Amino acid sequence: MSTRLYGLDVFRGYGVFLMLIFHLFYDLNHFGYLNLDINNSWFWQTFRVIIVTIFLLTVGINLKLTHKNKFNPKSFIKRFFLLGISASLVSIATYIQFPQAWIYFGVLHFIWVASIIGVLLLRQVVWLWTILIISIVSMLFETHFLHSFYTILQKPFSLPQYTLDLVPLFPWLGIVLLGILMVHYTIYKRLFTHDLLILHTRINRFLSLLGKHALMIYLTHQPIIFLWFSLFENGLKNICLLPYIQTLTLSLYFG
Repeated sequence: MSTRLYGLDVFRGYGVFLMLIFHLFYDLNHFGYLNLDINNSWFWQTFRVIIVTIFLLTVGINLKLTHKNKFNPKSFIKRFFLLGISASLVSIATYIQFPQAWIYFGVLHFIWVASIIGVLLLRQVVWLWTILIISIVSMLFETHFLHSFYTILQKPFSLPQYTLDLVPLFPWLGIVLLGILMVHYTIYKRLFTHDLLILHTRINRFLSLLGKHALMIYLTHQPIIFLWFSLFENGLKNICLLPYIQTLTLSLYFG
């Protein structure tokens, strides 16, 4: 029986919509049409935090709903390989296009690792609360654990000093585990059956569509936007099309 919730798809759709807006402004800034300090601006960093929180919260909720009664190995294996291939695709594409700032542990890499940890802790309520509290403390004191770990690995693995996307395990793992706990205590039912999310308005139907295809949109939207700007700025001859073709082809296949 499907555990898919219309309200959850709409909620995730808000995250996808905000992500599209964020990356549109990011690309406009990158190509010099705007002058924004996105990496240091409180507004844009908060904007990003909201987007990542929406995505990771739904990761935890879906994880618990999928394996609520018993572990579903078929679903987990499919998700394991889908996320692994998608994360690898992001790394390869960004390495080709941005070798000095390629993504080695971005959102998809994080979700891949967090999904493994989440499955192991699905019924370990004490551990879920313990790690959640550690994550909250990490967030309050702005201590992003494992940043030093990444720094240590930079030289032996030739990792870039700056990366386009880095999602540290703490405090973000806490958001995934919070989603699991929301299902454990049935809090999610009250949130995702609210009229704001379940009414079949045009906006909600559109957001639901975005939410259902979040992974495919995540993989394809930046290559499309970035390629369009690159072609407009530099013309076809000066653009390396390989990462865009790889991303679009594989994301359409697996999406």
